[in-house]
Amino acid sequence: MANKLRVLLALTMVFTGACTIKNDNSVAINGAGGPTGPSGPTTVAVSGLGITPLGNILLSIGQSCTNTSQQLVVTISPANATNQAFVYSTTNHGAVTVSSTGLVSAVRVGTDTVTATSVADSTKKASVVVTVSNTTCVVTPPVNNDTTIVISPGGDGSGASGTTAQLIAIVTGPAGMDKSVLWYSTDPDVVAVAQKDGDNITLKGVVILANVKGGTIYHNNPGTAYVCVQLRLVPRIKTCVKRTVY
Repeated sequence: MANKLRVLLALTMVFTGACTIKNDNSVAINGAGGPTGPSGPTTVAVSGLGITPLGNILLSIGQSCTNTSQQLVVTISPANATNQAFVYSTTNHGAVTVSSTGLVSAVRVGTDTVTATSVADSTKKASVVVTVSNTTCVVTPPVNNDTTIVISPGGDGSGASGTTAQLIAIVTGPAGMDKSVLWYSTDPDVVAVAQKDGDNITLKGVVILANVKGGTIYHNNPGTAYVCVQLRLVPRIKTCVKRTVY
C-alpha cells in the first residue's frame, strides 16, 4: 500500500508541475532554480514609449514639395523590455497615412494624430500631431553621393550619471540643401537628448534641462545607449555614437 501511495504522489506532482521525471527516471523537485522557480524566465514590463520627432510635424502636398512625408522613430523603455513590439495608428481624419514602419505621408490638407502603442501594454503610447498644408511646401535640391552627416566629437563616449555633454551634427551636401537635423536616443532612460535648439530634455514627464541646444545629452541611468542624428527631410542619412553611463 505504501508503495502505491508513493507512486500516486509522484504522478500527481508530475501532473501539477511540482516535479520532473529526468532521463535516468529519477525525480527532480521543481523549486528554486527549477522550471517553475524564481530563477526561471522573468518578464520585463514596458514602462513607456518615446517618439521622434516630437511636437507638431508640418507636411505639405504638392509634386514639387520635399516635405510630403516624415519618418517616425519609436523607442521602447526600458531597452530590455520583454516585448518590444508596437503598432501605429492615426485618428483617421484623412490628412495622413502611416505605414507599419512609421513613414507618415501627407494625403490632404488637415490634421491627424499619429500614435505608437505598445503591444504588451496598450496604456503605454506616444503620439505626435501632424498638420498637412498647401502653403508650407519645402523645395530643396536632392541629396547626392557626397551628402554626409557626422557627429562631433565622434566615436564612443561615456559620462557619469547626472552629467551632460554637447554633441554637434556636421552636415555636408549640395548648396541650398536643407541641412536641418533630428536627434534621438535609442534609450532615453540611459541617455536623453535634445532634438533641436531651444528644446527641453524630459524624463518620465519631468523636465531635466530646459531650452538647450540640439544635441545636448543628459547621462541618466547607468547603461549603454546610442545617440543618433538624421537629416530631417532625408531620414535614411543618419549616424549614431555609443554612450555609456556609469
